[in-house]
Amino acid sequence: PMCGTGTIAIEAAMIARNVAPGVNRNFASEKWPIIPENLWVDLRDDAFSREDYDKEVTIYASDIDEETVEVAKLNAKRAGVDEEIEFRCMNFLELENTIEKGCIVTNPPYGDRLLDEDAVERLYGLMGDIFQMRFPRWSYYIITSYENFEKTFGKKATKNRKLYNGGIKCHYYQYYGAR
Repeated sequence: PMCGTGTIAIEAAMIARNVAPGVNRNFASEKWPIIPENLWVDLRDDAFSREDYDKEVTIYASDIDEETVEVAKLNAKRAGVDEEIEFRCMNFLELENTIEKGCIVTNPPYGDRLLDEDAVERLYGLMGDIFQMRFPRWSYYIITSYENFEKTFGKKATKNRKLYNGGIKCHYYQYYGAR
């Protein structure tokens, strides 16, 4: 939910397929005379040979904004993982559980650009209610800069880590579900 332009879903699909980061782009170091040119070719060939397109991969990504979803679809196509991700334009309140176990990864609005503090508190409270009621055995991974997230979400995280997202101090809250 709240996938924005698709970064998390795209990275998840690439990890699931064992696609090496940056395999389809060029790097300035490719022109450095100290690195043999054939080394890059060999490394890319090795990376391509390790990709796995045989296993079943199911990733759902959604956002409430239709234009944003269209951008996410285009980004997934550019990354070569558009077939692994089912994008939907929908409110996260419409999320339904169709399998017993899984994980939800989201980077919801922090209240800096898109919502004010009251709206963020309502959003995070609803997230906590919906995730815990509809997805009780799932894991949740949530990135936010909101300092009172756990209290508002209604549950203490199994683990949390401090990180910076676009220069903003955030926490990565990890809620482990059933194995």
